[in-house]
Amino acid sequence: GDCVKSVRKGMIGGMTIYEKPVPAAEGAERAMMDGIKIKGVANLPCWTDGSMRMRDRMNFLARTCAPDEGWPEASDAAVSAALVLGAVHEAEKPGVAPERREAILRFVPLREHQVRRVKVFLFPDEDIHDSGYTLRQAKISIGSGGLSGKGIGKGESNHLKYLPQAISMNDFIFCVWAEETGFIGSAALIALFALVILPGVFVAYRAEDGTGRLLALGLTTLFFAHVFINIAMSLGLVPITGLPLPFISSGRTFLVTMMASLGMVQSVSIYGGSSAVQEYPQNNERT
Repeated sequence: GDCVKSVRKGMIGGMTIYEKPVPAAEGAERAMMDGIKIKGVANLPCWTDGSMRMRDRMNFLARTCAPDEGWPEASDAAVSAALVLGAVHEAEKPGVAPERREAILRFVPLREHQVRRVKVFLFPDEDIHDSGYTLRQAKISIGSGGLSGKGIGKGESNHLKYLPQAISMNDFIFCVWAEETGFIGSAALIALFALVILPGVFVAYRAEDGTGRLLALGLTTLFFAHVFINIAMSLGLVPITGLPLPFISSGRTFLVTMMASLGMVQSVSIYGGSSAVQEYPQNNERT
């Protein structure tokens, strides 16, 4: 099942077609065939005999369709995610035979509960009384807030328990906030998060020390990921996952973690600049 990297043959409609293989010594990466054409991918021996892992298939397709061989590894992840979503969509769409579903999902690198989450993301209205119930109620809560909201503590979805109590104060706290404060309050909350994220990026850009730069950027990215994924999953823009909203969701451990993270970013801001780096040795020499 091992194949080597192939040479770009030509382009069709902006898509690069790889046809002629190169020796493994020039950078081998799981070769697919002796000669490849985009139509014949599914007929390749290493594609059909099960010898290739799903991850390797995704990487192969990402590189086969790449418009430039200089694409970063991020392009592999993006194309792989799109192919996984497409596979789950094909397997879970209405009318698919059980045999075909099993045949497709056998090559998808997701567990059963993860497939269900992706299915709810792709088909949110298919099962609104079971797996899609939470997402539907989340959207209703956000939409019912209107422009100015119903008032703090007056949200019906939370008090009447349309949103399950186990998640309304944690993963879906943004829905409660949006219902009670409306669009204005939601926009203000996002603006406050931006006032935390943008200075963190500026601190990383300003830092002279490479370690401090990576630390500030990494912690800021962690903060941004929690904010983006939590709000996006409440709106149905990404599959549901259990990431809390910083400083809003209940949970003492996560609150302390976020405070410590921002404290380290502040430390990089104070001691990571060029002036601080130059002054610190002088202070030591005086003592």
